Amino acid sequence: MLFFTVEWVLRLVCFDPILENGEDPKNPIQLFFDFFAEPHSIMDLLAFLPYYLEKYATSHSIMSFRLLRVFRVFQLIRLGQYDVTFCTLVNVLLSCLPSMSMLGIALVFGGAFFGTIVYWLEKGEWKYTDLLDPPGFAHIRKGNDGFTDELSPFRSIPGAFWWFIVTVTTVGYGK
Repeated sequence: MLFFTVEWVLRLVCFDPILENGEDPKNPIQLFFDFFAEPHSIMDLLAFLPYYLEKYATSHSIMSFRLLRVFRVFQLIRLGQYDVTFCTLVNVLLSCLPSMSMLGIALVFGGAFFGTIVYWLEKGEWKYTDLLDPPGFAHIRKGNDGFTDELSPFRSIPGAFWWFIVTVTTVGYGK
């Protein structure tokens, strides 16, 4: 926390506006506030500010700021801008974004369609069973041998959607 705090304060103290074409700044205070209103400056502030609020505040209502700790991850990602490999990876991902979005759309529509079909075909019959703990109603289907009852692995359409995504992307840890 100390490193990020010192870095942010040094940026605050050493701010020098970048002027294009040798022009004079019309309002240096406005340039200063514009610089610190940029997203990376705000994320950096939100990354270390909750630490100090929790440490030095006497009220327990400040505990809701703990969620802002997530912004610390963004600081580490920002440090990657100085690494050639990281910059190359970001450029490749940005250049293939249209293709990746088309893949995502195909996965969503395929999952909705085929997940629904698999759910309706494989859900079995809704009946009371002792296979649950405690016993209750569930979708029961015939097992592989054709005689024994088993719980249907597809208990909902979102569950079948998850099965489709795992199967299509060949992750392999689905049901």
